[in-house]
Amino acid sequence: MTGPRRLCALLLAAGAGSRMGFLPKPLIEVDGQPLWQRLLLAARQAGAQEAVVVLGHHAERVQASIAQWPADERPQVVSNPHPGPDPTDSLHLGLAAIAQQGPWPERLLVLLADQPGLQAAHLRAVLDAFDQRPAGAQALVPTVQGQPGHPIVLDAQGCATLHARGQGGVKAWRRERPEQVATWAAHALAHVQDLDEPADLAALTAATGQRLSLPPSGKP
Repeated sequence: MTGPRRLCALLLAAGAGSRMGFLPKPLIEVDGQPLWQRLLLAARQAGAQEAVVVLGHHAERVQASIAQWPADERPQVVSNPHPGPDPTDSLHLGLAAIAQQGPWPERLLVLLADQPGLQAAHLRAVLDAFDQRPAGAQALVPTVQGQPGHPIVLDAQGCATLHARGQGGVKAWRRERPEQVATWAAHALAHVQDLDEPADLAALTAATGQRLSLPPSGKP
């Protein structure tokens, strides 16, 4: 009898938050909980046994927040010294860190650190869809009314394929090898809702009832 499949979460949290006034979006609070923590707890509730977080801009502040978690529950933190506007460079740094841990996980959840609506139920639904993906597909992208969202899920072969590409993300991979990247029509807007500017906080609060607030200036 085989044991449970290894599930890893990769959280991309290196952005500058320029349209948010250069504030660290992973520290935006949802009902009093920082986004990075909320997303990793959702991943854990969905079955993730380990997590890697890629930081870049605001690394010190986000790292200080992560350090408040119990040592045995903290994710592995990877630093992106030159994060660009596209998160694909952070994606590849995260994959490189996971590669150093040993065999690729059977399933990898790739999350963005500015999606406050995602909960464990959403992640489980994507994982269930991934388990029913077409033969030959190494990755799955949830879409809402045709718009691609997150989390993206990769199998072990998909991790290896994307890592070997060396650059570019799932969008380019899907364009070049569509048979390797499946899509799943999701209904929950949480898969495509993110926080780009301050007005998004009020809009999402009105739409979902969640209490969203910016992190205090200068504090983790």
